[in-house]
Amino acid sequence: MANEYLSVADNLRTKGYQFEMGKYISEGWKKGTPVIGWFILFLIVLVIFSIVSGFIPVIGSTANSYVISPALSAGLILFMKHKYDKDESDFGLIFKGFTTNFGHVILVNILVGLISILGLLPFILSFLSAFDFDTLIDISQMANDPSAIQEMGQMILGS
Repeated sequence: MANEYLSVADNLRTKGYQFEMGKYISEGWKKGTPVIGWFILFLIVLVIFSIVSGFIPVIGSTANSYVISPALSAGLILFMKHKYDKDESDFGLIFKGFTTNFGHVILVNILVGLISILGLLPFILSFLSAFDFDTLIDISQMANDPSAIQEMGQMILGS
């Protein structure tokens, strides 16, 4: 596999391709600075949606993580594409993520979440296997006692 990359790199070099880091950073800066204000406005909208959804018991944070934030992020991509294709700013496009391929956005986000959990599962299981059930109950009961949490942390680090 590494040989494939080396042959592609050699092929590019023989055709005169040069990687110009400064040029690419400069072009990115030129394209990015005109939309900084729009991006800050997007972040404000995202934070407002996060705060409001946080007030909804049980499902609010889950809805924000798996539905609202991904749809707004998809809308941000639509906004940026429109901005660079037509050089027009239409901030209403950030809400198009709720209608344009909404199901696909949610499905991809759920799949990424499941893959992340599966990837972390060996670490979670190895951590949990280091304790017996009674110790885990003790840890959960220590949540309001900072000195007990500190003592448990020292015990874990010591072992």
